[in-house]
Amino acid sequence: MIFSNILLGALILFFCVHLFLAIRERVKQNPKIRLISRKTGQVFELNAEQMSELINKEVLADFSITAKAAFKCVAEAFASGHLADAKKYLSEHVLPIFQEKISDREAKHQKAEFTLIGFKDVSILVDTPQKKVISFTTEQVNLLRDENNNVIEGDPLYVATVTEAWTFVQKKENVWVVNAIENKEAHFA
Repeated sequence: MIFSNILLGALILFFCVHLFLAIRERVKQNPKIRLISRKTGQVFELNAEQMSELINKEVLADFSITAKAAFKCVAEAFASGHLADAKKYLSEHVLPIFQEKISDREAKHQKAEFTLIGFKDVSILVDTPQKKVISFTTEQVNLLRDENNNVIEGDPLYVATVTEAWTFVQKKENVWVVNAIENKEAHFA
């Protein structure tokens, strides 16, 4: 009886790990992000280059789609340590903070890894002509590795639920930049 329970538990764990790894591999293989307009229901599949073009153009009536693309671009750039692609989406106030954190990681010979599994919720909290505050609840895998590639923070098998409020301000007509990021809630391993 005990042996069969242990065997059943091991099989379930084996299945869950393989399912998670398959999902994570699929996310890595498909660099496109699927965005769905809450207003129109229209589905957009964009690669990184198309997202960059979209972010600073108010071509879609639903700002939450633009905000999702900005979130993905900025989060991936921050984790990789290469802010060049995301610089134009960050205000003069936020950019130095990101650069400092990346420099700290580099000085410690650490590498961050970020995998966005998906958006659970995107809500517009403030919507004025000059300022928009968007609440993102995402599922993501975050790791911090040392110089020997050992995981020193996070768990590659744990999908964290993270809620953040991003404040976008209008820099000039149809050009929005992230001016503040506030962590609301996070459930990490």
